Formats: sequence, C-alpha cells, structure tokens
Amino acid sequence: MNNKFVISAVIMAVMSLALGFVVHAWLLGPDYKSLVALFRPEADQMGFFPFMIVAHVLIGIGFTWIYRMGREAKPFLGQGVRFGLAVAVLTIIPTYLIY
Repeated sequence: MNNKFVISAVIMAVMSLALGFVVHAWLLGPDYKSLVALFRPEADQMGFFPFMIVAHVLIGIGFTWIYRMGREAKPFLGQGVRFGLAVAVLTIIPTYLIY
C-alpha cells in the first residue's frame, strides 16, 4: 500500500460521507421528518455514528482497491465504465434481486 492508495481511499471515504449527507440530510431530510416515529431518537442515532465513520472508511478502501486492481494502460473512460459495472454487479444488482 503506497501513499497514492491511502490518499485515494481517504478522499473516497470523505466523498462517500459527504454525498450521504447531501442525499439523506438535505434531499430526503424533510421526508424523514414526517416518518420520525419509525426511526430511533436522535440521541440514540448519534451513538451509532462511529460505526458510520468506519463504514465509510471501508467504502473508501474497497472502492480504491477495486479500481486500482483493475486499472490498465488504456483510455480512462472505458476503465471508468468497467469500474462502474463491477461496482453495480457487486452491490446494487444483488441488493435489488434479493429484496
């Protein structure tokens, strides 16, 4: 593991956390407020915040590792599409097929 990997993983973790905040706090926040009876009280939620940080660090490491292992000396667009398909096959598609 070199410095480039660590920097990429940290940036991915921060971006994952930031995008999660944008989606869930800003975009879906008003909808969540109407369903407050379905969720834990905010004080209980904050007790689980360290687990969320660990989850986003693992997301950063995992995405960086998958991308770097499949990187080749080819045009970046094709590699990006391949990376997106790999992530979809590993995460999104199985989740929706299960549920």
